[in-house]
Amino acid sequence: MGWNGKIADDWALDAFFLRYQYPGSDVGLNWNEINVAATWRDNYWLAIGHSTNAMASKTTGTYALVGARFPLNDQWRIEGTLARYALDSAYADNYTHGSVGVAWTFKAPFEARLTLHGTDTAAKRLFPDMAGSRAEFAVQASF
Repeated sequence: MGWNGKIADDWALDAFFLRYQYPGSDVGLNWNEINVAATWRDNYWLAIGHSTNAMASKTTGTYALVGARFPLNDQWRIEGTLARYALDSAYADNYTHGSVGVAWTFKAPFEARLTLHGTDTAAKRLFPDMAGSRAEFAVQASF
C-alpha cells in the first residue's frame, strides 16, 4: 500500500508500506516496513526503509540504497545498486550488499535481465547459507 507520483519535472517520489508475510510459518517471521524512494530523471534513485521489527528480530533496522541505470540504447541498459542495512547491534552487525546487471527490453513491456549480487562478510555471518555472491536471471514485465 502506498503512493507514487512526480513531485517536480525531474523528480518522482514513492512512499509505501511493505508487509513480509510468510503463511503457514510456525515461527514469527512476519514483519512490516515503511519505505520511501526518490528518483531523479528516471535513472538515479535513493531508497530508505525502516522497521521496528527488522527481519522479525524484534529490533530496529534501517535500509538505505542508491541505484543508477545507464541506457545504452532503446533496448539495453546497465544498472547498479549499493545498499547498507543498519541493524540494531543486539540483533546483528550492519551489512552491505550491491549489484550490477544488464537488462534487455525484447518486447515492451517485457524484459530479460542478468544481475550479479554480492554481500560483505557481516551479511555472511547473519545469513551463512544464503549471503555471498550469486547471479540472477529474470524475465519480467512492467505495467
